[in-house]
Amino acid sequence: MADSYKITQADHYPLGISYIDGKVRVSAVFGASKDRGIIFFKKRSGSDSPVRISFSDELRQGNIFSCLISFDRDVSSDDLTYRLFEDDREFIDSCACGVSEHIIWMQDRSRLSLHGIIRNGRYDICREPHIQYEDSFIYMLSVRSYTEHISSGVKARGTFEGLIEKKDYIKSLGVTSLILMPCYEFYERMDDGTRKNDSMDYAVKHYKDKPEDGTAVKCNLWGYTGNAFYYMPKSSFSKTGDACSSFADLVDSFHKDNIEIIMQFYFEPDMSSRAITGILEFWSSVYHVDGFQLVGAEIPVREIKDDPMLADRKLLFDRYMISGDEPKDSYTACMDDDFEDDIRRFLKGDAYSVSNMISQIRNVENPCRCIHYIARQEGMRLIDIVTYNEKHNEHNGENNCDGRRDDFSWNCGIEGTTRRTSVNSLRLRQIKNGISMVFLTQGIPLIYGGDEFGNTQYGNNNPYCQDNEEGYVKLNRSKQSRDILEWTHTIAALREKYRILRMNEPFKGTDYLSCAYPDISLHGIDAWRTATTPNDHLIAVMYCMRYACENDSGLIYAVYNMHWEPQKISFPKPFPEQQWKLYACSAGKTDQIIDSKGKNAIIPSRSTAVFISG
Repeated sequence: MADSYKITQADHYPLGISYIDGKVRVSAVFGASKDRGIIFFKKRSGSDSPVRISFSDELRQGNIFSCLISFDRDVSSDDLTYRLFEDDREFIDSCACGVSEHIIWMQDRSRLSLHGIIRNGRYDICREPHIQYEDSFIYMLSVRSYTEHISSGVKARGTFEGLIEKKDYIKSLGVTSLILMPCYEFYERMDDGTRKNDSMDYAVKHYKDKPEDGTAVKCNLWGYTGNAFYYMPKSSFSKTGDACSSFADLVDSFHKDNIEIIMQFYFEPDMSSRAITGILEFWSSVYHVDGFQLVGAEIPVREIKDDPMLADRKLLFDRYMISGDEPKDSYTACMDDDFEDDIRRFLKGDAYSVSNMISQIRNVENPCRCIHYIARQEGMRLIDIVTYNEKHNEHNGENNCDGRRDDFSWNCGIEGTTRRTSVNSLRLRQIKNGISMVFLTQGIPLIYGGDEFGNTQYGNNNPYCQDNEEGYVKLNRSKQSRDILEWTHTIAALREKYRILRMNEPFKGTDYLSCAYPDISLHGIDAWRTATTPNDHLIAVMYCMRYACENDSGLIYAVYNMHWEPQKISFPKPFPEQQWKLYACSAGKTDQIIDSKGKNAIIPSRSTAVFISG
């Protein structure tokens, strides 16, 4: 490599190493040291030796050193890798966009010579779909967990390429937005200092160390650790070893089918707001990521929302992060754990649960939009909610003390799997009921990958370290799984077909169009009357389609009977010359559910029935 170069000053932001017009732009943070700078290496073997360049104080602003470096002869970014140095210590830039070696999952990195690669412009990625929240159906998954099991049927298991292979299936569900759990470069081995927040150099030197008790190395499958390289797509998630191109191809492929990519990021409390917004800006600009779900403590919500570069990106926060004085906007939404807890209680038939369910159905206006789910990564899978009363996290090695304490689950009479037909039939209905509540309440539905066909984690409500069948999505072709998947398609299609089920403003509950029906109304066993005593477990909701389209005079009537006995209900009177027809029932085929006069119906025990007037 030519060792003749010229250094000129450059802007200090953004941080990172990039290639601009034949020059290498450097902007990096250094600590207190006498000497600091960058070392360039040739990617391909040859006689050229590394070039070590020191930075003078003239290039300094605070702790940031920035410059443009030009060599006497043309040097392509594809030819170079680099490491930073402070005095005698070499290290990898925390803002590096990738590494020179292909890091295999759980690989002993001490045998690798890890150098940063230099970013050269943007990738050719299809532009963002910009789907409105009310039209969204969100699907959350872990890249590795989703396709690593052999049943996934993909060639590139556990990778970005494997996820692309599953795109047609994901699209068939009606999914519009994909949340990817951490897929930036994080340390999956938990014996490398990750709990001590050590440097990457410590990780490289001690990567192959084993715990003192000689047990196997624990795996961080989900990636919730602050010891991460936030600017790098995860190398082991790439089949080819070029993680940057693999991730860009993933985004491009899903964008072409009008599916958004939302990245989940975990940040520790000591991360500065400037660092966090810089990371989000990078992924938004370079990879055209459509949005971000932020996880962790002390997330700077206001700073992120006010960042002009993120103004058209979906921003998802946990509810507790949003203060009451936050202005409402069209791109912010919150993960609604209250909804998850309330519908689980209603599903299992808890006393007084109807009142909370009514509040969730009405969805009183919040400072931001609400993401509705019955299960996500934290907690039991949907099928496990109806299979286990207690969590079963013993394999995590923490004496079953980790994970949430109460999943509000009910095993339907037997703990764990069983061959008893009556129990399995009840569990199937309960799963369908839960899916119905997610899609038919006013909010943005979210399904965790695999729940749509009954994937199980065997009662483990926190399989963050289960890099095995317990933590993977396992495609199950049983009749029960096919029934759950078919119901998911049915209810998702219902929401997609009728605009009244996905309005962009909260319901008013009044007849403000003077059409004889309010936009939404609540009912019980008797039409127009709700009952909320401890012994009441039925709620019916009627939606008037005219409020979504003035030329449509139909009604939708969704009945949730969580009572352990069938319930006879009376229908509200439909529009003239219309009658009620059954659209779907979670109890299966029920030919005689509506009486001969069309005024009443028998709703089977613990089931959901949807009727449409026409």
